[in-house]
Amino acid sequence: MIKYLIRRFLWLVPVFFTVALVTFVLMHAAPGGPWDTDPMMRKVDPRTEAVLNRRYGLDKPLWQQFLDYVWNAAQGKLGPSYRLRGRQVEDVLRERFPTTAKLGLLALAMAIVVGLPLGVIAALRQNTWVDYFSLFFATVGTAVPSFVLGIFLIIIFASWLHWVTVLESDWSSFKPWILPAVVLGVGTAAYIARLSRSSMLEVIRQDYVRTARAKGLSERAIILQHMLQNALIPVVTILGPALANLITGSFIIETLFRVPGMGRLYVTAINQRDYSMIMGTTLFYAVIIALTNLGVDITYGFLDPRIKASE
Repeated sequence: MIKYLIRRFLWLVPVFFTVALVTFVLMHAAPGGPWDTDPMMRKVDPRTEAVLNRRYGLDKPLWQQFLDYVWNAAQGKLGPSYRLRGRQVEDVLRERFPTTAKLGLLALAMAIVVGLPLGVIAALRQNTWVDYFSLFFATVGTAVPSFVLGIFLIIIFASWLHWVTVLESDWSSFKPWILPAVVLGVGTAAYIARLSRSSMLEVIRQDYVRTARAKGLSERAIILQHMLQNALIPVVTILGPALANLITGSFIIETLFRVPGMGRLYVTAINQRDYSMIMGTTLFYAVIIALTNLGVDITYGFLDPRIKASE
């Protein structure tokens, strides 16, 4: 297992380098520059723009800009933000990440609490109303875009019922987190429900389950000791990527509900062509995805001894 972890960590180096290179190339290939979206810059003398380019290193050749950025990023220095004057990108991300992580964890918790029991019960009660409801929820939850569901819930709970506020929310309390977490987690809950149902149905048909029943074990013991442990393995494998997707894919939800997290910051940085913020946030997201996938592999090895033995 230790050798496996070392190999995985070494593979992260070319992955991060590739992510940085692709982001850098696409960012600079787009028309315009970091000052084009600032209406004040169009009235400033070109010499002032040249001073700003020199200040942020934009007057250097592109290859040198990229190598300088990679070298500084390897030391944890993501550079100054072009728009948030006087702020370093790593400091801004350090402030915004807890908000995005909290939203992602709440969405994942909701998805597990709703999707896992629904899928397991649907498999145990196959061809009943519970099973049909599970299939309906899995289909609708996967098909409906999150922003459509978000707008629908805002109309109901904010405009009609006035239970929540969207424009001005106190994020120190729990109430404003409910709607964004639900909207963000519905798709994952639907996927978990469908996956746990199909996995449970496959386990139910296994010979060792029939053997356990033949030995006279109670149905509760069979479900808890034999079915769930094996049926949960596919579900556990998607929890890490699911959490990474919830954290890195919350741009629209954070913007829609005005959540002060990384997703909203990322959208703003793209609109304002804040190069350093775009690069830093993209690399940060890449780190999150890589580490969560690594954590899933480790957890998978503990759940399935055959994998641990093969490593």
